[in-house]
Amino acid sequence: MKATDAMSPSLEESTNSEQKGSSPVGRGGAGTYIEGELGAYYLLQMLASSAARGLPGSKIVRVQLQGENDGYALDDLIVHGISDKGTAILEIQSKRTIRFSPKDPIFKSVCEQIVRSNPAENPTDRHLLAVATQRTSYPISGPYQDVLEWARKAQSGCQFFARLKLKGVASDEMRSFAASFRKNLVDQGVANEDEAIWAVLRRFIILEFDFESAAPEAKAHSLALARQVLAPEDTERADALWSNLIEIVIETGKAGGSISRQRLLDVLMSRGFRLAGAKNFALSHAKLAEMSRHALLGIGTTVGGVNLPRLGALSAVEAARDDHRFVEITGKPGVGKSWVLRHLAERIGRDGHVIVLDPVGTPDGGWSALAQRLDVSGTAKDFLWDLSASGGGVLFIDALEMFTSVERRRTVNDLLREIAEVPGFSVVVSKRPNVDAEDTSWVSEDALAMLGTPCKVVVGELNDEEVAALSIAAPELRALLSKEHPAASIARNLYRLAQLLKIPRSADLRTEVALADRWWKSADGAPSDDIRPAQRLLAELADAALVGVDLIEVSTDTSARTHLLRSLTLSEPKRDRLGFHHDVLRDWAIGARLNEDATLLDSINLSVPPSPRVARGIEFAGRFALEQESDVSNWAAMLKALSRPGAHDAWRRQALLGIVRSELSAQLLTRYRAALLADGGALLVEICTGHRRDRDDLGRKRHQTDRRERRRASCRGAGLFAHRYYTIGSHGPHLVRCECERNSHASDCCNLEAHRISGSNDTERPHTWPKYG
Repeated sequence: MKATDAMSPSLEESTNSEQKGSSPVGRGGAGTYIEGELGAYYLLQMLASSAARGLPGSKIVRVQLQGENDGYALDDLIVHGISDKGTAILEIQSKRTIRFSPKDPIFKSVCEQIVRSNPAENPTDRHLLAVATQRTSYPISGPYQDVLEWARKAQSGCQFFARLKLKGVASDEMRSFAASFRKNLVDQGVANEDEAIWAVLRRFIILEFDFESAAPEAKAHSLALARQVLAPEDTERADALWSNLIEIVIETGKAGGSISRQRLLDVLMSRGFRLAGAKNFALSHAKLAEMSRHALLGIGTTVGGVNLPRLGALSAVEAARDDHRFVEITGKPGVGKSWVLRHLAERIGRDGHVIVLDPVGTPDGGWSALAQRLDVSGTAKDFLWDLSASGGGVLFIDALEMFTSVERRRTVNDLLREIAEVPGFSVVVSKRPNVDAEDTSWVSEDALAMLGTPCKVVVGELNDEEVAALSIAAPELRALLSKEHPAASIARNLYRLAQLLKIPRSADLRTEVALADRWWKSADGAPSDDIRPAQRLLAELADAALVGVDLIEVSTDTSARTHLLRSLTLSEPKRDRLGFHHDVLRDWAIGARLNEDATLLDSINLSVPPSPRVARGIEFAGRFALEQESDVSNWAAMLKALSRPGAHDAWRRQALLGIVRSELSAQLLTRYRAALLADGGALLVEICTGHRRDRDDLGRKRHQTDRRERRRASCRGAGLFAHRYYTIGSHGPHLVRCECERNSHASDCCNLEAHRISGSNDTERPHTWPKYG
């Protein structure tokens, strides 16, 4: 931080004006003032005893400015912290703009400072080096941050750079950033060796702030924290406190001094500020991190031993977060929606706080139950603002449609309503597409109104680049992923691929039902003595799932139980309480169980639509009957059982449409041609009608969502609009963008029946939308 020609008044001279909220230091250089805001941000974290941004798990004990004489080359701000592991230091260089590109002179200068850094005081825990930038971009917030996270998690430089070379696993932007970093360090005398470069990368951090934006979230978070540290009778003076802190930073920086918490308290009290007792959320932060970590650990991240981050999907979600506070990750079962959610949560969690909820671990009973779980000693508002001020916050909800408990839904809605009030706090959920199943209409409408209409990102199956990366990293997968392999139609689904890897002769499996049948009959490859008892456990869980129960109690330890837990067929979220490890396995089990004993439907309430936890299992029951028999009798019996008097037609429709959703649909339609065409083609007409109804229901939902988006746009008086739509093609839901170039009022924009639709492959094709309303 460099002093400017326009000198600021002394602390004493500016006391009166600063208490009124004006800041005479603002007349100084803009760069100096921005660095003052950065320092004030960390002073507030120190006052509030919040976790230091960039030093997770550490509390700030002292903030030092201009510490080059003490060996700190990145000397704009030096944060001294303490954790349960010892002392920690974070050196920060403030840069208005930095691109991290190969020819960026600012990046080269930062690398020179990194090499020079050699403090006299070495911490016992961590010594990290950071750049705080005011202007960010997708490469900075996405790929570059991923590189640094990979470096921190790697066990060696060799492992890190080997992973970085894999196409489909790492992106070109990631490789370019690492190459530029290496060149700059080598130019400054660092050995051109993987271990030496990695040793620097794993200590480097990019901190993103937005103090220069029109509506800076960093300042909003800081003011909220200021209100939190002030006594109740002084909360309206948050702006004045913020201005005072900026001035204190700038004045201290001119002398190259440091500020401890006690000294800062003394200065502020001498200026007439009345402060509240510290609201220490450290324990709550630790418990939240633990709860979120446990929720994420239940989500797999590797296949064939390869960690495949689904870079395309991650990029799409990051792009959606730029413009939306509520993002929905959706896609077919098993494609990796939760996988993407976990990668994003871990990426964001390294610099900020994340809350992760899942259908099993979320406490029942609303915010009060969650607060009790986390030992939150203040209000939800105070806690969430504190999270947000420590690096921003994101709520992740995995499998939103699986929250069926009223009490658990209340917890979700309480949190959504509180989060909606916190600027910059966003929400990311994963869910299956709402096709002929209960949707998420229970989600708080008032929270959604504030968060905005969810932006949907569709996760597809593995693309050619990802397949190539897997084939290189795990050669044993090459044959299975080949387009010529008999199981090719199911191998590009991540979850099915993981299951196929367990099977010695996967060439015999051509459909998901065949894979499910093998899993069911072998109890996921159990030893011969354990197959029967393991099957009984699976059947008991399937029966419970049919009536809406997630977990069953099994208090006896057996080798069959141990096998199912170790093979990740089952999970044990609570002691002696077992459930399916993945929702796809629940679908398979319900289908296989009903295929064995369709009379189980007699005890099910069919008068209401099937829940999302059961709907696809009913479809699988129909597909089992279709694919494993040579005549239509079992399928017909299944349809009859689902069509008893008073039954909702959605039950029958799930089993009916199994014939067109199977990978063998063409063969099945031919095999059962006579039955489909009997009685004037009644069954075939019903299938066509059901399929069209599915398509129209989905189209109507998308159209209604877009109309809400257009109404918001029209209020802003926009003239050119880009709207998001989904189409249903042979490969399921597909995200497309409709470019409606009409300089008319927004409400007229999409009343046309025909549009030009540009898909993700940059090709154009005509598309017609039905008019609703």
